[in-house]
This record gives sequence, structure tokens and C-alpha cells, in this order.
Amino acid sequence: MKALLICEYREGKLLDSSYELTAFADKLGAEKAMVLIGSEAEVPRINDKVYLADATKYGEYNPDLHKKIVLEAIKRENPDAIVFLHSSYGWDLAPRVAAALKVGQVSEIIGIKEGKFETGLCNAKLRRIVAPQTGKKVLTIQSGAFNVSGEPQGNAQIEKIDLIDAASPLEFIGYEPAQK
Repeated sequence: MKALLICEYREGKLLDSSYELTAFADKLGAEKAMVLIGSEAEVPRINDKVYLADATKYGEYNPDLHKKIVLEAIKRENPDAIVFLHSSYGWDLAPRVAAALKVGQVSEIIGIKEGKFETGLCNAKLRRIVAPQTGKKVLTIQSGAFNVSGEPQGNAQIEKIDLIDAASPLEFIGYEPAQK
């Protein structure tokens, strides 16, 4: 199995929670590659391939362009699973990618049992085991469910993605802090 892990980059920094994706792929026993729409200075410390697109060109978040970048990485890598964090970024981008690929999606994964995915339901009071019926699948993992052991180390093999058509009617303005 091969997994394409979609990192998160915010305000010029790779989010540490992106490494939970590698812990998930390791638990799945998957060969892995990552996608980062960010800066070369923030490339994850892993010994795998990282598809890098420049955030100064494509924005920290632009659903049109980020979907195109992820789809380009999928075309190059041909993964069995495309994995996002279950965050506002993943909530928005994962279904767009799943719809573009016409594949199943499983959201908010908290565990793996016998190659299937454990998710919560009824406000996490119950759990169920699910498996998509499509060969390729888009997944989101719950934050904190797959903990990283030790300090991430490695030297990624960077492959750049530069879209020919980088036009989008959307523009990323910035982040708003959550209300208390």
C-alpha cells in the first residue's frame, strides 16, 4: 500500500501535527510520500519523497489551486490512500479531492483494525469499523489519534510541483482567531 500524506502549513510554518500523518502511514504499513504547499525551509524531516509547491505563489490556502496541486501529486505518485488531518484544511480539501477522483472518503479516523478504519459516531460515544469500497481512498485522521514517537529526522527527496495554470478567482486573505 502507498499513502500520499498532505501536510499543513500555516503562517509560514509546517504544523507539527503533520507528522501524525507519518505515524498513521507507519501503523498502516504503507509506503509514504508527502505533499507540502509551503516553503523549502519547512520541508518535513522524513526520508521519503516530498512534493513541494511554493505557498508564496499558491497561497497558504486556496481550495482551487491546492486541489490541483494534490491531484498532480496523485498523478505522479499513484497512491492507494490520500491522507489529510481532520482539521479545517482537511475538512475542506479532502472531499474536493475525493469528488475529483470519484473515490470513497472516510473521515475522522481514530484507529486501524485489521486493515479497516475505526471512526467515532454519536458524538464519539460509539465506534464503528469502516472500509471504503473503492481501490483508492481519501482519509482524514483525528488529531492526537496517531502519536509520533521521537523527534522527526530525515532528509526528504524534494520534487517540486509548479502548475501551468495557476489562475483562481479565490484569494486567501488571512486567519481569524477563534472566538472565546
